[in-house]
Amino acid sequence: MKKIFPLLLIFFVFNSSAQDSTNKVSGIITKKTFGPYKMDGNRISAQQLKEEIYKVPAAIPLYKKAKTSKILGYSFFVPAIVFALTTSQGNYHHRSDSTYGPRRGLQIASLLSGGASVYFLFHSLTLYKKAVRARNSSLKTIY
Repeated sequence: MKKIFPLLLIFFVFNSSAQDSTNKVSGIITKKTFGPYKMDGNRISAQQLKEEIYKVPAAIPLYKKAKTSKILGYSFFVPAIVFALTTSQGNYHHRSDSTYGPRRGLQIASLLSGGASVYFLFHSLTLYKKAVRARNSSLKTIY
C-alpha cells in the first residue's frame, strides 16, 4: 500500500501539468523562471519582445528602465573583475601590509562593484516582468 502513494503523486504531477490550455487568451507573453519569453507557446526574440512592449505606451518607460538597469549591471562587472585580479590573496611579508594599504581598498571596491552589479541585474529582471505585466494587462483593452 505504501508503494502506491509515490506512484499516485507522480501521476498527479503529470496530470496537473498536462491540463488543457485552449481557453487561454492569445497574445499573452509568458516566461518561465529560467526560460525564454514565449507568446502563444512560441519562443520570441528580444526584438520581437521589444516590438510587442512598444505597442503599449504604459509599458515603454518600464522597459527603458529595465534596459538601463541591465546596462549598469553589466558595466559594474568590469571594475569588479579588475579589482579582484589586482588584489593578491595572501603572500604578505609584513603584518602591516595585511591590514592596511591599497590591497584592502581594492578588495572592498571589488565587493562593492560586484554587489552593485548583482543589484542592477536583478532590478532589471523585475522591471522586465513589470513591463510584460503592464503589456499583458492592457492587451484586453487594445484588442
